[in-house]
Amino acid sequence: RRFAQQAGFAGSDAEWHEEFLSLCGGKGRTSISEAQFQQLINDESEMGCYCDDATLEAMRLRFAHENSVGSIPRGRDALVADAFESLDRNSRDGRLTIRELRVLAEQTGFAGSDAEWASEYDQLCRDLGASPEVGLNLQQFERLVNDDSERGCFCSDDELILVAA
Repeated sequence: RRFAQQAGFAGSDAEWHEEFLSLCGGKGRTSISEAQFQQLINDESEMGCYCDDATLEAMRLRFAHENSVGSIPRGRDALVADAFESLDRNSRDGRLTIRELRVLAEQTGFAGSDAEWASEYDQLCRDLGASPEVGLNLQQFERLVNDDSERGCFCSDDELILVAA
């Protein structure tokens, strides 16, 4: 059911039970094989549940993230902190430098030159009250990835999971 929910199924428990039995092919079956699952996710018809590679990778990472934290619910703050920690892997100093933050920029669509990134990074730092030489701290990074204005760099939960992976 976790896969179905990630793929967009929003029905009730009863509707899911009925849908799952249909997927299993009836006749008392209560599971589907790997081959059936592959057929399902590659089927672009209305009967299938087609998922492209990017969608499947995002689901895999989301499931891995959920499994890594056990049954303890983790919210957006934890995702932001995980992404920050992952980006800070070079220096582990609690600051994101120009090189470290560029990883996020490229994962969210930045495709400019080194000079263009340097200019963009300087402006981001100024907007967030950080020194470009020192870099962004966690609170500044949190403001950046939660800011959906033109000056920010809003990241969805899925994007944060990808960064943290």
